[in-house]
Amino acid sequence: MKKNFKTIGILGGIGPSASANMYVRIIEYMQKHYEAWDDADFPKVMVYSTSLSGFDEYGIANEKLVAVDLVQAVKKLESMGSDLIVVACNTVHHFDKQMESAVTVPLIHMINEACADAKRAGYTKVAIACSQSTKDLGLYSSGLARIGIEPLVTTENEQSIVNNAIKDVMAGKQDDKTKADLNLVFNRFKESGAEAVLLGCTELPLAISQEDSELTILDANHIVVKQAIELAIA
Repeated sequence: MKKNFKTIGILGGIGPSASANMYVRIIEYMQKHYEAWDDADFPKVMVYSTSLSGFDEYGIANEKLVAVDLVQAVKKLESMGSDLIVVACNTVHHFDKQMESAVTVPLIHMINEACADAKRAGYTKVAIACSQSTKDLGLYSSGLARIGIEPLVTTENEQSIVNNAIKDVMAGKQDDKTKADLNLVFNRFKESGAEAVLLGCTELPLAISQEDSELTILDANHIVVKQAIELAIA
């Protein structure tokens, strides 16, 4: 299966582990769904790993600094030859308009794609596990509500657990305790009527997977990788 793929640009570094995982997922998706094995069977991928001024483990600390760095980063990816761009971070989709206006290539909107996927699956009540900033900005809660899905968000104590899990992944320290702590949150979601939990932070799928949870997991990383590949091979 050799095709003239479009080049996928991954804006990463926020954080680095999630960015590397997104590239691995592209490889695995091609192997599983397109029987890729030869080098020429895979799309070209450019990963630009950057660090953002004004960004920490909780998310956005200084909006102006983050916006400037993001605009420079997407311009860099376009200048490197990317035909489309995926951002390996949910929170910075708060700056989609600034990023989109800075380049001429498509920017895949992770929030919109993940919410649309939940809608297609027929869910009516979906819980959200995400970074502090993504929660505070209401990126997923408003996105789900706009398409008729009732969002279920974390309590203050539950958000602290999620924040710590994200920090564990960023430090490479995720373990069975991280999974157990997240499952405490997910079990409460299930008891509250959630049909699924949307992992709205690119670090979280590195801490917990479907085999670890009784609640259905919607993985925004997987959803956006699928969309990027479908666009790249079109």
